Amino acid sequence: MVKKYLRNYFFIVLAVFSLCAGVAYGVFSYYYSQLPPLASIKSVDFKVGSEVFDKDGNLVYVFAYESRDYLSINEIPDYVPQALCAVEDKKFYDHWGVDLFGVFRALVLGLTGMQRISGTSTVTQQLAKNMFLSSDRSIGRKIKEAMLAVKLEKHFSKREILEFYLNKVYLGAGQYGIEAASQRYFEKSARDLTKLEAAFLIGLLKAPEGYSPYHRPFTSIQRRNLVLRRMLEDGVISPQEYEDFRYKLLEFSSYTKKSKAIDYYIDWVKRELMKRFAVEQIFGGGLKVYTPLDWGLQNYADSIVNVELAKVEQRNDYDVKYSDYPVDTAAFNTDYLQVGVFSLDPHTGYVRVLIGGRNFGHSKFNRIMQAKRQPGSSFKPLVYSAALDYGYTPATIIQDEPVEFVENDTVFWEPVNYSRKNYSYLRMREALKKSKNIYTVKMSYDITPNRIVYMARKFGLTGRLTNSQSVCLGSHELMPYELISGYTAFANKGKRVEPIFVTRVENSQGKLLFESKVKQKEVLSEQQAFLMNNMLQSVIKEGTGRRALWMGYRWTAGGKTGTSSDFRDAWFIGFNKFLVTGVWVGFDDFRSLGDGQAGSNVALPIWVRIMQKATYDNKDLRDKNDRIDPKKFEFAKPSGVIQKKISKVTGLLPKSSSESVMMEYFIDGTQPTIDYPHRYNFKPTCYKNNEKNKLIIDFGGEPYDWENAEKDEFKKVYPDSLNPNFYVLEKVKLPKMPSYGQAAILRDRVYVEDPRQLEMQNQAEEEDQLMDNLLDSLLMKTYQDENIPAVD
Repeated sequence: MVKKYLRNYFFIVLAVFSLCAGVAYGVFSYYYSQLPPLASIKSVDFKVGSEVFDKDGNLVYVFAYESRDYLSINEIPDYVPQALCAVEDKKFYDHWGVDLFGVFRALVLGLTGMQRISGTSTVTQQLAKNMFLSSDRSIGRKIKEAMLAVKLEKHFSKREILEFYLNKVYLGAGQYGIEAASQRYFEKSARDLTKLEAAFLIGLLKAPEGYSPYHRPFTSIQRRNLVLRRMLEDGVISPQEYEDFRYKLLEFSSYTKKSKAIDYYIDWVKRELMKRFAVEQIFGGGLKVYTPLDWGLQNYADSIVNVELAKVEQRNDYDVKYSDYPVDTAAFNTDYLQVGVFSLDPHTGYVRVLIGGRNFGHSKFNRIMQAKRQPGSSFKPLVYSAALDYGYTPATIIQDEPVEFVENDTVFWEPVNYSRKNYSYLRMREALKKSKNIYTVKMSYDITPNRIVYMARKFGLTGRLTNSQSVCLGSHELMPYELISGYTAFANKGKRVEPIFVTRVENSQGKLLFESKVKQKEVLSEQQAFLMNNMLQSVIKEGTGRRALWMGYRWTAGGKTGTSSDFRDAWFIGFNKFLVTGVWVGFDDFRSLGDGQAGSNVALPIWVRIMQKATYDNKDLRDKNDRIDPKKFEFAKPSGVIQKKISKVTGLLPKSSSESVMMEYFIDGTQPTIDYPHRYNFKPTCYKNNEKNKLIIDFGGEPYDWENAEKDEFKKVYPDSLNPNFYVLEKVKLPKMPSYGQAAILRDRVYVEDPRQLEMQNQAEEEDQLMDNLLDSLLMKTYQDENIPAVD
């Protein structure tokens, strides 16, 4: 009977044990199947963020969800991991991933009510949770944590586990890992941590935000001193060190993130990446992003901008200055003087410098890439390019005279030069280098605003441009980077290049994912580009940009100043053979910089300093004696361009040796002759006698009756090849002067928007004589306000 009872009891116990074993095996198999495979554990890479490199291959930024910098355990002082073990896992070197005795002790104390069941996880278990598991408090997660800890101990050494842990753990203020935290709190590498600083950082592990020195300084000190006591117990520090440390205060860096010189550039790189890659891939895919950024030049430009603008603020005594705000103030509407700088290689489009404001932390609005501002006279090179394309030469003369525009017997515009003076007859080169508005206005009418808009589109401007005559003075708003990029055509033989911020992108294994292609578009012929280049050099040598020479810039370069109406925008865009740089200065609310604060006074000094720095840093520009070689800056004259000696007064070939002469460049076939008449290649559409000694332009009158016009009044009408919106009428018979509409007569060709807008002009002998007397005048129609201010 007893035997039978014992046998039944044995089978029951065996069945229960088998059932428990089966359940345990099932639970083990279930959770084991959810663990990451061994291959993924062995290939743990903490640098999952995308790394950004400058043009020289230097790492300058990391896009990452977590702010982390990786250090080897051999680079970390020994007392850091010792402090970690003293506080978090005293038996770290004795267990195999799980401290069974510690778990049993915690369970006993918890079940007897002596303390809450907690603190049973080893360093390895914490690492397993942080690396691969969630932070929930479920039993399932604890089982997987223990199993994974054993797996980690099996395949990694104790020092490797400590290295992983110290580089993975969160330490508050958005910082992951001992190195990032050390930089954040103490502005030093973890390699240089003191024992007291190590105690503070280890103390943060339990509750990073709860022990924050910024929000709870007293609690932070208490926690730090607890760590010091544990370090004393384990012999990490001596009793004397403990007494010295426990009453000592630490100094922490500012809590607010500081703005960096490359922030605007990096922000735009991120935008470019997001056009091609998912956010998860950018911030967690381990990409390698190569940019054309010139790290040294970007940092120098950022510093020199604030130096030069501080002078402007002091000189004008603005009510609000940049220095009125702490540099680490975050996100507000800046009401101090702002700036934008953009530099790129004219041959490749590689962007070397991008500064969208004085402080990225203050304002993330990028004034180069996102703002729309009036360019003023910095737009004129595009107008002059259109004129060259239309048949003008650097020697073409137009009379600089007072002009009034009248409609319905009311003066609605009286354009003036920046100096509010007139200079009689001017050659194109003189007009450009001295930025004369009247020359530009009259020339604009001759070639028609449609031609200017068409040329601006070729230069890459995408904003709204009207066909009114005011377009020639830069009265419209545009994106600064588009205009600055357009200047690459002058330095690159007539070809404009698209700006490039990212040259190539590779994955973590080095496989090429994306590579930028240099995009060039022909804007001007090589000969036309050379003429513009050479005339813009005159701006720096003798014109509105000559301050560059006074400041020490000594190499071949061209450029153009620009100042919008009422001194709201100040510009200088210039180039040499190797770099195009544009500088804009102004207020965000469009208020005036102050009388006299033109581009030459405000923007040009910044341009000079940046271009000087770029020149001195470029070792390829030096000769065998390590001196800057000026010959390397010279632009080669292309075939088809010739030089002729002309009269400074007439722009024609000199008739006698007594005339004042100069050498001028011409596209072969356009050079003047002695017998070429001293007149302008246009005729006014309407005029009337006046006693003001001014050219009066009147747009009143009746339209021409096209329905009753004779069909033989013109021989040929066809769309222009360059712009279908134009019609060309050759050898037109004009029975009378037109009374309205935009029309420009050049030799035997007439350009109009619609042939029905053109009225015929009488070719009677007396009218020809009258037209010859007015050949110094050029007409213009605009829809600007009557009191439009002068622009540079």
